[in-house]
Amino acid sequence: MLPILFIRPAQSKARTFFAIAMRSLAGLAIATTLSACSTVGYYAQALGGHVDLWRKQIAIDSLLSQPGLSAETREKLVLVQHARQFAFDRLGLPDNGSYRKYVELDRPSVVWNVFVAPPLALTANASCFPLLGCVVYRGYFQREAAERYAAQQRALGNDVFVGGVAAYSTLGWFADPVLSTFVHWSDSRLIDILFHELSHQLLYIADDSAFNEGFAMAVAQHGLSVWRGLNGPIAGDTPEYERRERQLMALVLGARNELAAVYDVDSSRADLLARKAEVFAVLQTRYIDLKNAWGGYSGFDKWIAEDWNNARMLSIATYHHLVPAFSAVLKAYAGNLPGAYERISAISELEPPLREQCLAQYLAPQKNHMCDGLDAVP
Repeated sequence: MLPILFIRPAQSKARTFFAIAMRSLAGLAIATTLSACSTVGYYAQALGGHVDLWRKQIAIDSLLSQPGLSAETREKLVLVQHARQFAFDRLGLPDNGSYRKYVELDRPSVVWNVFVAPPLALTANASCFPLLGCVVYRGYFQREAAERYAAQQRALGNDVFVGGVAAYSTLGWFADPVLSTFVHWSDSRLIDILFHELSHQLLYIADDSAFNEGFAMAVAQHGLSVWRGLNGPIAGDTPEYERRERQLMALVLGARNELAAVYDVDSSRADLLARKAEVFAVLQTRYIDLKNAWGGYSGFDKWIAEDWNNARMLSIATYHHLVPAFSAVLKAYAGNLPGAYERISAISELEPPLREQCLAQYLAPQKNHMCDGLDAVP
């Protein structure tokens, strides 16, 4: 099994920052490297939130022995146990203490992440901390705190997106629990998120969230395919919904590419802002066309109607735009997951621009391979 390739946090779900914050906070306090009160407060809420989860954990085996446990929760926790073992046996993912305990929360999300971007660029505004390096999001265990930080950033003229996340993970630094925020999802979504988070424990590199999330999403999708091949359809499977979701993501990623082209033009601020607004307006129009092609299906209406800006676009693209390339790598190795993981590990060691060039070759294998120092595409 490959070691975790971890250096310091990058982006997305509130997983990396909290893991390192827990390890680093005591040393930071002793070294007195924290000087700003706001920084101290941020570390404190991260530490406090994680400790709160730790205190509330109950062993799943213990819960399953309790007669008062609801039938639905019992069924979901048994599924978690099966999915964990499947991930180890069939996907080569870590077999450790994660997802052996359960935490009941009184809120819909475990953490709220705040993404910040300039108004005319698809790059995140990073937040940097002593010893922790730079992160392109800030995660808060309380929504009110996240909204306060978001308001500060909006006042500075930045694009901001606040998103609640259901999954809290620490990349294997700690034993991550199953949370009430996701345990009652459909069976396929529950299995998917477990495979996804365990994939991060296998491979996670610094400062490249698109790489990390694309890898985890591709492995999870592959894992679901293997599961269905061995066990048949999963209860609650919604192939038509998933097909529509893929089409919608393609629409959004197309708008992302159009935005990138807009921001690459040397023009006035007013002109660029107008073009930006036009891209988002066209996205809404194209969604209506897509919805009509679906026969009027309205399941995504609320999601598409939320405010669009660079920060929200970044939060979505981070997860989706490299998934086809990673899926192509897994397909190229025809079920040889250890070989695919080794290959992806080697790609992760390239300089960031070369990583995407290398992955792109798996989408067009007839071209010459561009991975310097690596073997040819299998």
